[in-house]
Amino acid sequence: MKRRIWTFWQQGRADAPDLVKFCCDRWETLNPDWDLVVLDGAEADRVLSGFPQRAENMSVQAWSDVLRLHLLRDGDCIWIDPTVLPVLPLKDWAGFGEPDVRFTVFDRPKPDRLIASWFLAPRPDCPLMKEWNHHVHRYWAVERTVMRNAQGWAIIPDDPIREVSPDGPASTYPYFWVHYLFAWCVANDPASADIWSKARVFPAEQAHRLQFLLKREPQPDDDTMAEVLAAVPVQKLNWRADYPLDRLTAFLSD
Repeated sequence: MKRRIWTFWQQGRADAPDLVKFCCDRWETLNPDWDLVVLDGAEADRVLSGFPQRAENMSVQAWSDVLRLHLLRDGDCIWIDPTVLPVLPLKDWAGFGEPDVRFTVFDRPKPDRLIASWFLAPRPDCPLMKEWNHHVHRYWAVERTVMRNAQGWAIIPDDPIREVSPDGPASTYPYFWVHYLFAWCVANDPASADIWSKARVFPAEQAHRLQFLLKREPQPDDDTMAEVLAAVPVQKLNWRADYPLDRLTAFLSD
C-alpha cells in the first residue's frame, strides 16, 4: 500500500491556482510510490470532526495547522504545503531508510521558530508527533483570537514558548502558534527532544531562495537558477506570486 503525501487547499485541487496544480503534479511525477491526497475544506472539516473548535471559529491557516498535526499523529505519511515545489524525489534525500532518523524537516525559517511547518515527514509511531498533536488539542480546548498590535498586524511575542504553554494566555494565540508548540514539546518532553536531536534537517532559508530570486529577477539566467535549485531538495513558493511555470517545467525536466 502506498504511503501518503497530504496537503490542503480550501477550494480543492481542481479550483486551485496554477502554481498549486504545478507543484502537486510534480510531487506525483517524482514520487510514483506515494499517493498524493489534496484535501478541500469540506474534507478537512470531516477529518477534524472531533476537534474542540470548528473551522468557522479559526483562520484557514490555523485550521490547516491543526489538520496537518492530526494527519501525521501516527506517522508513515508526510505533509507538504501545496506551494512546496519538489526538486528531487523523496527517496533521494528524506532519509526514510535510515533507522536512527525519525523525523525530516526544514529548520530555522526565522529566529523565533525552530522549524518550518510546510514540510513535515515523521516516521511511523513517532512520539514527537503524538506529543505535538496532544498539545494542539490542549491549546485549542478554548476559543482564541490571533494576537495583533494596534495597527492590526499579527505580532511575534517576546516569549513565544510561554505564550503556548499551559500557563500562557487563555484567549489569544500568536500567528506561529504551531511552531511555538513544537518548541514547547522539545523543551519539556525528553522523548520529543531526543527525536529532534536526531532529525534529518535542511535549512529553511535555502528553500526560499527561488521565491526571492524570481521576485527580484523574473527571468534569471540559467546558471543562477541551477545554483538555487541545487541548494536544497524543495523550494517554498508563494501562491500569490506569478511564476514562469513553463520555464520551470523545462528547467526541472533537464
